[in-house]
Amino acid sequence: MVEIPNNIRSKLDELTDAIRTSEIYRRYEHCRKEITSNPEVFATMDKFRHENFALNIRTESGSGLEPEVRSMLLDRFSVHTNPLIGEYLDAELEICLLLREVFEQLGLLAELNLDGFSDLL
Repeated sequence: MVEIPNNIRSKLDELTDAIRTSEIYRRYEHCRKEITSNPEVFATMDKFRHENFALNIRTESGSGLEPEVRSMLLDRFSVHTNPLIGEYLDAELEICLLLREVFEQLGLLAELNLDGFSDLL
């Protein structure tokens, strides 16, 4: 493992603090605490997340089946009728998109030539 130089470590600490104090992260943390306080709702939502993630891995873009299958998943788990689940999923997506953007910016800095991986990042 590479040891992070002190000057980068201090900026990394600043970045993580900035993310932790952002409205996006605070919303996510609030939603996470709310949903984990109800184990039954969390279990339903987590099963949906698992199957949705598996669907995203298996489904190729442009196949035309993804929206149909996702709709079936939503109906199966009835997660779209629970505002707590919807709020959590929205907050989770927002924090994931933020982190992905940060990672992409860092990747551009190092010129790692990740263009062929954009569908995976």
